[in-house]
Amino acid sequence: MSLKEKCDTKYVLVAPDGGWGYMICIAGTIILISFSGFVSSFGLIYNDFMAGIGFGSTEITFLNGITAVSMAFGGFITSPLQKIMSMRKLALVGVLTYNLGIILVLFVKSAIPFYTCVGVIQGTSFGLVFNLTYAMINEYFVEKRLLAYSIVKTTMAVFAMFAPQLVKYAQSEYGFKGTILMVSAVSLQSLIAVALMQPVTWHMKKVEKQPLTEETKVLLVDDKDNESGPIVKITDLSTTNTTSTDINETSTKIGGTDRKSSWLVQILKSSFDVTLLKSFLLSNVAWGIAISILGDTTFLTFIPAALYSYGWNKDNVALALSLVGFGDLAGRGCFIICSKWLLNVGSQDLFIAGLLVSVAARVSILCFSNVTVSLVFMVVYGIGRCFLALFLPMVICEVAGTPKFTAGMGLVMVLMGCVNISCGPIFGAIRDYTQSYDITFWILAATLFAFSISWTIELVYKRRQRSNTENKA
Repeated sequence: MSLKEKCDTKYVLVAPDGGWGYMICIAGTIILISFSGFVSSFGLIYNDFMAGIGFGSTEITFLNGITAVSMAFGGFITSPLQKIMSMRKLALVGVLTYNLGIILVLFVKSAIPFYTCVGVIQGTSFGLVFNLTYAMINEYFVEKRLLAYSIVKTTMAVFAMFAPQLVKYAQSEYGFKGTILMVSAVSLQSLIAVALMQPVTWHMKKVEKQPLTEETKVLLVDDKDNESGPIVKITDLSTTNTTSTDINETSTKIGGTDRKSSWLVQILKSSFDVTLLKSFLLSNVAWGIAISILGDTTFLTFIPAALYSYGWNKDNVALALSLVGFGDLAGRGCFIICSKWLLNVGSQDLFIAGLLVSVAARVSILCFSNVTVSLVFMVVYGIGRCFLALFLPMVICEVAGTPKFTAGMGLVMVLMGCVNISCGPIFGAIRDYTQSYDITFWILAATLFAFSISWTIELVYKRRQRSNTENKA
């Protein structure tokens, strides 16, 4: 079939926005429950173990940094690995490796093996599967993307709300090793999710397309040797004198790839996208995401020990973490209901709003010593976390676009890793030097607030600049 005949076809394949996409939502839910359902309970699970091997606040934040760097590495290599492996095979490797990291903790008796199992092995696997899960949801959903994310995140939040109570029960009944085996058993359920992760090309939906005009068809070159798509004839778009050699070179850049380049060179070029590097690293988008995740990770890691230092008992600490999950769940449930009305609201706006809510909740927890009041603000903090978790992939997709989502997510995760490994231990050192969780939390809150204001200013400036450009046009 010639190129012009292809242009005359009546239908085009688009994302299903439903159908098997809902099975992908189930797969995403299982994976997120298995991999991140116990994140808020990390301090509850490992608090006594880390104290036994001599971990202080600096060592804990250094562990967070190693985990973040490993996650960044796993997320960054996702896009290149997709050139040589299918998405399902990559997910299977990630699930099995993650479970291996959990099981090996049972044999750990010192700091370095603990860094390796939790930080390196689990972190790398988490980054790989995390990127793949969001990429697949983005492929299956376009118009209903917010609804899909809300369903997945809400179901995960239900589990996260009860996870601290489950951990407390497992510790009292089976001890530390029994708890680790329980976490491992939950993580293995991701094998079911891998089986559900079918390629989106199997389930594309046919929709009627608008026919091209004759003028548009004239501009298309019917190049049978070119497998990557139609080529636009440069001579028909410009009156500039151009030689046939220049046209061939330009056509190669637009419609084809350099076939003399090795597959390794092509993978490296696809990994380091110059446009993405400029748009992310020179803006507050990636930095704001990285700093907000650092703040959330540090707070969740420190808060169990901080509450113990305030005189709280184990039951109250477990209840506080459960209420964080309840707030997260309540927020995500609201997004399911309100998803239709939020289509015109920018993902960056909602992410910044969630960051400010979470900062306000943390400050309020510090300002009130009453246990009941603090528990209420734990719920508010969970609502703020809901914004961060739900809109993080949507912000990246909004800036990078669906085709470059895995590369964009990889770059953001690299930055998150660098920020965590460089800045995370600083907050741990502040805690060890001052012997005060309050001072550490205040400095952390001030940092997050400053970045949220900077991000807001940049967002307003870019929108005004875009509006002025459109008005001039």
